[in-house]
Amino acid sequence: MFYLIEFLKITQRSFLLGVIALVSSTFVIGVAHFEPEIRTKITKLGKIKSNQPYFNALIDKSTSVGKIQRKMSQLPGVISVISAGELNAPKEIEKLQKSYGDDVLSSLSKLNFTKVKIEVAQGLKSKNLKLIQEYLVRLVGKEAVTIGEFKIPSIKTGKVKLLNFLQSWGISFFIGIGVLLFALSLFLMKNAIQRHSFIIENFQRRKNVGLQIMLHGFGLIWLAVLSSLVVFTGSVNFFAMSITVALVAIVAIVGFSMQKRRAI
Repeated sequence: MFYLIEFLKITQRSFLLGVIALVSSTFVIGVAHFEPEIRTKITKLGKIKSNQPYFNALIDKSTSVGKIQRKMSQLPGVISVISAGELNAPKEIEKLQKSYGDDVLSSLSKLNFTKVKIEVAQGLKSKNLKLIQEYLVRLVGKEAVTIGEFKIPSIKTGKVKLLNFLQSWGISFFIGIGVLLFALSLFLMKNAIQRHSFIIENFQRRKNVGLQIMLHGFGLIWLAVLSSLVVFTGSVNFFAMSITVALVAIVAIVGFSMQKRRAI
């Protein structure tokens, strides 16, 4: 309790640095704990990152989507064939009206369809685009497919690059930034901690006071954060625990460096 009180005193004197250290370290633990969920969210964002021209098609649910994907992917100029799953036309028809037009609403409203998105390479001529659509009609059958118009996404190249970066390095980037902020703020707080601990060590004859203050202060907060995450999510995340151990190691390094400097 003694070291926790001293930790609060130092935090009050170096309020901004203390807040940065606490927020950045708890942020890192939180990101590590929710890493699977964050990665899933980033993956979903990645699904809208494509800026390739595309068209949508509604295909009778009795048709094999796997066959369509296999056959269409073999066509020159086709980048990908993505299935959005089965659609209940009566519920979805209004959303699809802009893509497919009013003339097909009555026929679609009585059937269930699978929505398929076909992405093609940029720069294809209109003749080639039309051939791709005609091939899909021949493959499935005219009565079993309704094809929308070609569209070119308005997503900017910079946004695509950002999404690519988040998919590849998102978790590591967030954790790295958090650890860097924590280490930097702790380093800047080092002198204040050292001055405070020097007085205690000389008048109360305690050893390693600076290290003890940091370990008790940050350790208690991190333990509370980990415990709360376990209680609220119902699961123990060993990645978050390993990140917490790494933060403790940073605290230990800074604490021992203060003792070494004093000994010199």
